[in-house]
Amino acid sequence: MARPDKSDSTFFVIQEAQKGDHEAIDEVCRRYLPRLERLATRRLPVAARGVFDTGDIAQEVLVKALQRLDQLQLDTPGAFHCYLRQAIISRLRDEARKAKRRGIVLDLDVRLADHGSSPLEQVIGKVGLERYEAALESLKPADRDAIIGRVELQLSHAEMAEVLQKSSADAARKAVDRALLRLGLALRRLGTSTN
Repeated sequence: MARPDKSDSTFFVIQEAQKGDHEAIDEVCRRYLPRLERLATRRLPVAARGVFDTGDIAQEVLVKALQRLDQLQLDTPGAFHCYLRQAIISRLRDEARKAKRRGIVLDLDVRLADHGSSPLEQVIGKVGLERYEAALESLKPADRDAIIGRVELQLSHAEMAEVLQKSSADAARKAVDRALLRLGLALRRLGTSTN
């Protein structure tokens, strides 16, 4: 399949941004910053939230990626999505490690009730995330890309068609549905192997 060449396609916008086009760089920011913020919000442990909030981390990752944009080999649709996902996950892991080393310092007001997750819920959430990551890793790269793009980055089906190099948004939707089914099966296998 030929590479997309539509001026509104993400692949084209990123290529133009690599050439230094300021409007394209602004468009990359408009498209990716909200997605990175959502991803960071879902992934950063509460204990690691401190000096930086997830919006700051997402912005930092995007700015660093844009500074290196001319050095990145982004010759396939979806390469930039994958690069950003890995960059934000690495950055979030760094923050989690820092929080673990420094511990949590809180000024507690006993009059305020805790509406957050209990320790048990946090452990179950961590285990669930670890199972998700393990199941995701067991999938073929195309299935991983489909799930990451649609679920984690919340790309539209039209954008997914570009990333997955599918002929239409409907074909991309079907590919995502099949990938999610395979993920569910992988999660089930992991669940039965640990019981």
